[in-house]
Amino acid sequence: MKKFFAIFAVAAMLFACEEPVPETTLSLDNEADATMTLSTEGGQKTVAFTTNAAWTAAADAAWITVAPASGVAGTALELTITVAANETYDNRAGKVTITADDKVAEIAIAQLQTDGLLIDEAYLNQEIGAEGGNIVVPVSANVDYEFSVAYSFDATLNEEEVEGECSWITLPGATRALETVENTIVVAPYTAADQLRYAVVLVSAEGVEHEVVITQYGPKSEIWAINLCDVFGDRVTTHNIAAATVNSMVSIAVLGEQVVVCSGDGRAPILLNKKTGAVEGELNTGGIEAKYVKNDDAGNLLFCTRTAYDPTTYYWTGDFDVYYMTSATAEPVKLCGSPARGPLGWQLVVRGDVTDDAIVAAPWEGIPGVTGDNMVLCWQITDGVAGEEFTLTINCDGLVSWGMAGYWETAPNNAPALAFHSANINDGGYFAAYFQNALYALNENLQTVMIFDCWANSSWADGAWAMGLNSMDARTIGGKTYLAVGSGHFFNEYSNGSHVFVLDVTNSAAPVLIKDHVLHNNMMIDAEAWLFASSVNATSNVVLEEGANGLILYAIENNNGTIEAQNIFF
Repeated sequence: MKKFFAIFAVAAMLFACEEPVPETTLSLDNEADATMTLSTEGGQKTVAFTTNAAWTAAADAAWITVAPASGVAGTALELTITVAANETYDNRAGKVTITADDKVAEIAIAQLQTDGLLIDEAYLNQEIGAEGGNIVVPVSANVDYEFSVAYSFDATLNEEEVEGECSWITLPGATRALETVENTIVVAPYTAADQLRYAVVLVSAEGVEHEVVITQYGPKSEIWAINLCDVFGDRVTTHNIAAATVNSMVSIAVLGEQVVVCSGDGRAPILLNKKTGAVEGELNTGGIEAKYVKNDDAGNLLFCTRTAYDPTTYYWTGDFDVYYMTSATAEPVKLCGSPARGPLGWQLVVRGDVTDDAIVAAPWEGIPGVTGDNMVLCWQITDGVAGEEFTLTINCDGLVSWGMAGYWETAPNNAPALAFHSANINDGGYFAAYFQNALYALNENLQTVMIFDCWANSSWADGAWAMGLNSMDARTIGGKTYLAVGSGHFFNEYSNGSHVFVLDVTNSAAPVLIKDHVLHNNMMIDAEAWLFASSVNATSNVVLEEGANGLILYAIENNNGTIEAQNIFF
């Protein structure tokens, strides 16, 4: 028994000598590290802490990582916290927790949002009509933003730009939105006919901005049409339709702010106001008899004389000469010409700038049994100087000739319509014969390839056998080429209105019809309607001009004696 108590006493003494287990401690060395705010770009931060026990560390968000994730007791221990970039449009918060036994230290992490100012691309380009109105621009933002005008332009003003202000636009005030807000821009009416104006509106916040481009078109001009008898007055005469010597065709062109109308009988062309059609006098050609007028692509006016057939001598008489004028007051300058050979000059064709580089051509009429050929007389203009004349033969394979095989598809005294694609004749062009209803492309070998059947695509095709295409004009605008094709009437079908077709021929193999227009007809009453039926085949004549918002078409219908102008908007 004594032995038992002895052992117990020894054990009690040993237990009494063992030290108590210390309490676990865990603290950040710097209390300021308990909270952390990072920018939207994110980053890293090292936090020092001390603990007397083994520890672990973990984040409660996937965009936060910590290293190392665990360790042993120590002082000034380091924990690296990495925060990823915040690509969201909201602020976000998370935390890192360090745990040692039952002790916990938390580090609260806040990260700033990505500033958002979002506008769908569909709203960045706005068009509005002449009447004006409201333009709604939905904006999604989490920052303050405002509307302002970067610059504006008005075609009716002399100044090119009005910087920082725009009197015809009312903008929304500054705002901030966590959701999408439909901001309204108010646009005033625009009364300038055939003009445009635009403004670039900035929607901006600090570090980010969007441009909203607003384009407004003025009202379209009304079609104007006038009577040729009102234009030429007592100059109107009835031509002898059987005599080639007096056969003429009225043609039309533009020069500056005026329309030039040539009666084709050698007397001075008439000048009309471009916007109203009102007569404003005669063109001073310096005494040169103008028989046909045409524009080049630079706005210069060309006119030509014409050889004539003398039935008593069986010879062609008079030289064929081409002149140009840069303005209505400029002196005519001779560009090129040729001695008498066939009835040259019924159609005058030009592409390019005759003061620089251009191609000028005159199709011969090719009257079966009289002229006996299908030639086109051409001049290449280089640096404003005409080269030697050369002849171009258009391959008419596949076309059914009138009267004889191998000749133009023409009736007497009507040359085919012709237009070149560019100032380089090797680029080909377009061709139409008077006794056909189809438009042909001239390929690089200058062979005819039918590309468009006008009457099959026409809204008004009665009497199609009596129709023919006999006038063309081409213009290249904004990288696209447009072609106006005018029709005439074969033999006695003078009472119908002529068609004008406007096509996009940028892809010459697949033209796109933009407009099928019937010229005003029967404006002249009774016998007057026949006064300009000066050929055995009545004709039309067309010219295209680039307008503020698209194309302007000017056209004449010879048989009914009308001139008209209208806008064709893109």
